[in-house]
Amino acid sequence: TIAYIRGELDASVTGTVEAVDKAANQALQQLQFAKINEGKSTVDAVITARTGQDKKIEIKLDRTADNLTRVRIRVGTFGDESISRLLLDKIKADL
Repeated sequence: TIAYIRGELDASVTGTVEAVDKAANQALQQLQFAKINEGKSTVDAVITARTGQDKKIEIKLDRTADNLTRVRIRVGTFGDESISRLLLDKIKADL
């Protein structure tokens, strides 16, 4: 399921937090977004990056089941649905 609510894209994807984290990092590289910070554990992760126009991107990953991860993406203060969906599509393609 995918929902875009109050500037944040919320989706569930098949894969462990570790696999989705790796795919998210690959997606950021493919889109040439600059990764600023990353924190992760076996049950969650947060990646902070910036677009070429210096918009902040925050990707939050949370384990919901053995092979299911909740992905939340926010671009900028108020959100950018098109960039969020593009990023999610890249993450899914890299899984």
